[in-house]
Amino acid sequence: MQMLRKILDDLEFCIKHQTYTPIETENIELKDGSNNGDWKAIYKSANAFLNSEGGIIIFGIKESNDQKKYTFTGYNEKNQENINNIATAFTDDNKAFLNVGAYLRPKIEPFMDGRVCVLYIENLPVHLKYAYYNGEAYERVMASKRVITESKLLNQKELKENFSLLRELKIVENATLQDLSIDALNDYIYEINKEIKLETPKTDIETAISFLEKKKFVINNQITTLGMLVCGKELEYFLGEKCQVACFVDSALEVVADKKILKDNVLALMTKTIQFVMKNIQVGISPKNGGQVVAEYPEKLLRESINNALAHRDYSQNKNTTVVIKPNQSIEIRNAGVFKKNVLIEHHKHEIPVLRIIPDVKRTNPLLADILRSYNQYEGRGTGISTIINDCLDNKIGLPYYKFHTENEMTLVIPKGKLLDSEMETLFKNYEGFIQKLTKYGDFSENHKLVLAYLLKSERENQKYRYTILLTADNNHLQAIGQLQAWNLIFAHPLSEPNKPIFLVHRQLLQTDFTDNLIEIFGAAYQNLPIIHKNCLQTIYQYENFAVEKISTASQLANILFAKQHAVIEQMQLQELDVFKRKVRSAVLLLQKKGFLEKKEKSLVIGKGN
Repeated sequence: MQMLRKILDDLEFCIKHQTYTPIETENIELKDGSNNGDWKAIYKSANAFLNSEGGIIIFGIKESNDQKKYTFTGYNEKNQENINNIATAFTDDNKAFLNVGAYLRPKIEPFMDGRVCVLYIENLPVHLKYAYYNGEAYERVMASKRVITESKLLNQKELKENFSLLRELKIVENATLQDLSIDALNDYIYEINKEIKLETPKTDIETAISFLEKKKFVINNQITTLGMLVCGKELEYFLGEKCQVACFVDSALEVVADKKILKDNVLALMTKTIQFVMKNIQVGISPKNGGQVVAEYPEKLLRESINNALAHRDYSQNKNTTVVIKPNQSIEIRNAGVFKKNVLIEHHKHEIPVLRIIPDVKRTNPLLADILRSYNQYEGRGTGISTIINDCLDNKIGLPYYKFHTENEMTLVIPKGKLLDSEMETLFKNYEGFIQKLTKYGDFSENHKLVLAYLLKSERENQKYRYTILLTADNNHLQAIGQLQAWNLIFAHPLSEPNKPIFLVHRQLLQTDFTDNLIEIFGAAYQNLPIIHKNCLQTIYQYENFAVEKISTASQLANILFAKQHAVIEQMQLQELDVFKRKVRSAVLLLQKKGFLEKKEKSLVIGKGN
């Protein structure tokens, strides 16, 4: 309700002061509501809200986009019939009448010296979508509506046909209505009413029956797994470990190690899990934004990853979800259930193995996902994977990947650090000359580096039988793939499907071993060198042949070698770097003495040997 009051206050200010602030969003629309109102457009808007995430339509305020102003036209009671008719204006995908009255709540609100009508629209549950108006189904996108694509309609139809088979609707044996908690149910109702009042609190379970049935918490007076997860009592007895999250801090230091087994309804369980994680990860002060406190992992990413783990897990398996925090390394979320085969790309046996996950993933528990979205814990439409990709390409985390343990269990690993880390920056510096030749000295930006780093690290993880998320036109928010392909810095895997290309990096960028080249120059003398001497020569050779800037000093060489070995260089490692530099300096002096290295035009270059 606070949200509505703020909207009306903002509109009143704009009208009185003849100013303009955009009000319409993905969940808010303004309509004239007078006798001049376009009711066909209004019905389309209502249809889009029902098919998307819900929202509100405010009747009685006209927006003129071209003039950038609002006009208060007021609510006309003669249009009450038109508003009432919204409930019966739609059909289902079989063209049968679809009454959506249970998902609409009109309310008259005072405004300035008159009134407006506010129509609260709740999104339709998965088993009723999509609603059609005059043969078309609409969805809300930003502050506008659009016709839903045929492929999306077909996917939803398939989901509806399998609705009765959903595991979240499995009946919980021996559970009765009295095994539901009215307090937990009202907690849920309180949350969905925070911004828009959609439901009245319930005095007891008996008065809540129609709401429980509408939400599929109860079917034919029997409790579903969904109902027990959201508002059940004695959860361990009925659900076992399905309603538990085991949280660990995996550290060699006992003082840091922590362990908790969390047990609760799914909504509270999510909150407690997130609190555990936030408590046990590091925070620092960012020099940007006036010294803002920043966690080592983005909070939204953690929230959505944990929420999605519980939203999409396989509730037919009696296993808990596990969250493991590895300090300064990663966060791992292990879960019952795996991705379906149709969203996996698996080419194990090819000379360039690829294991990718197509991000357009269907929801395992669509009703629970809807519940969590209403609870403001899950944003729907695959945002969990979108957030992972976006945060990775925004350089806020390392490359995320999945490990499959059995046919029914997997782990999401979110590494700490950056995608474009010290190692990747060093690699691109090593190959700067090579890259310039391919780009013809074009603008090889940080965005290009980020996408290249993502693809290169994906190849590495795939070789370890770890699955990474496929970069597509939808999640390539940097728009760098096309340019990289034009430059021949990336290419499509030979087994790619035309509509799902798997991009690989130029093979030269993967070469890290120049042993054959150095043996050709120095023969057996190279093979007998200590490892640190070999590493020095390998890097000098690489810079000499593929970089722009040459290596001029032993100190510079040491920095490069150290960065190759450490993706992120922490403050505490600076002393280790000093020791390493002394070793490299000694190695370089000896290599120069024996003719393996020479000083040429102030640069260290490969010699001819003695």
